Amino acid sequence: MIYQAKIVKNDDGWSVSFPDKENIFTEGVTFEEAFRNAEDALNLTLDTEFNLGMDIEPSRRHKGKDFYDISVNPQIVVAYELKAMRAGKTQLEFAHTVGTTQQDYQRLEKSKSNPTIRTLEKIARANGKRLEIHFV
Repeated sequence: MIYQAKIVKNDDGWSVSFPDKENIFTEGVTFEEAFRNAEDALNLTLDTEFNLGMDIEPSRRHKGKDFYDISVNPQIVVAYELKAMRAGKTQLEFAHTVGTTQQDYQRLEKSKSNPTIRTLEKIARANGKRLEIHFV
């Protein structure tokens, strides 16, 4: 999952904003520092929103030379995808579908979880899906 940040040069360095996340602003003395701060600010915000039960909406594509792709932490993406896949079922119902306990499944929907690929494959198969992993 990618969000686009607008990173622009100003008198004091570089400022960062997210057109699709109006509550996130940061900056940096150098472009590199601004980019790292953008990654941190985005991921901290999305992690907090997810843990508060808010949905994570994908970013729209913006045109212009000042827009840069910022990657969402994969652990946040996996937790969000699992929760979305479970839509309409309780964690207990979904856990039974997967063949695990509710407590074990509940841990997987935390943005700090670190499920194995084997576990993710098992969940995908149990729900008629397949797991795809891409390095970009």
